[in-house]
Amino acid sequence: MAKIKLTKSVVDAAKQQGNDIELRDTLVPAFGIKKAHEVTRQDITALMKRMKKSPIQANRVLSCLRKMFNLAELWGYRSDGSNPCRHVPKYPEKGSTRLITDDQMVKLFAYLDKAEAEKLEHPTYLLAICLQFEFAARNSEYCAATAGLAGPTEQPCRVA
Repeated sequence: MAKIKLTKSVVDAAKQQGNDIELRDTLVPAFGIKKAHEVTRQDITALMKRMKKSPIQANRVLSCLRKMFNLAELWGYRSDGSNPCRHVPKYPEKGSTRLITDDQMVKLFAYLDKAEAEKLEHPTYLLAICLQFEFAARNSEYCAATAGLAGPTEQPCRVA
């Protein structure tokens, strides 16, 4: 496998973000032994085009590269404002809806019952969550409805 000429501190910074897989599997083969100041925007664009079939992974790699080149500028390996990832667009990511399984619903309602009995959570939050699951409405609708239920010294519902 080709060696990439990045300092240990740049590699360590990328690893701290959990990007060691991108380093090993994508970046090292893509850039080989190029030094940080030799990588161009065309190199980054070509890499993104090769990764077109996996847009989420491509976006993660681009974010990792952007951070690495920002650090390279900060540490003097590239001149300021020369990040080759600038103006390279990310791929659009489709949001996915994750549905709650029956087992998860059982666990959730068991916790809500326990939280109500032992007063672990504010009753307004418990009510908002129960109402949301019962009637499948939006958070903002229940926050508006339950805000009047909070006492004068209590905070109104803020469900994120």
